[in-house]
Amino acid sequence: MKNILLGFRRWLGVNPGRLIKIPLIFIKIAAKLGDFLKIGPINSTAYNMLLQPNIADKKDFIDFTSIIPRNLQQGFATEPLTVQSIWHARLYFLKPIIKIVLGLFIWKLLYRYYSWNSTNYQK
Repeated sequence: MKNILLGFRRWLGVNPGRLIKIPLIFIKIAAKLGDFLKIGPINSTAYNMLLQPNIADKKDFIDFTSIIPRNLQQGFATEPLTVQSIWHARLYFLKPIIKIVLGLFIWKLLYRYYSWNSTNYQK
């Protein structure tokens, strides 16, 4: 997992940062919270997939699909990095915050509208 994360960060031109080992119980709690909030990629399905071994025989895959798989570095070398990829990588974690702020803004507008209408009808 560490090599995959560092490979993506290198490809995106983002500094490698510091890697922190997080106990599985905290990841499981975050996954359950992700199931409830539905605002990000962390959920029970992703958690369960990460727990399963994900290595298969390359020959069976090639026989079934006629596609020769590439390793991560080869994939990065053949896919050009775009400006959109960089922006998406850097701003991805703002998405939940934007949803929450937008929801609060709409709630406040509706509250103001209905409270203003109720005070006008009472006069």
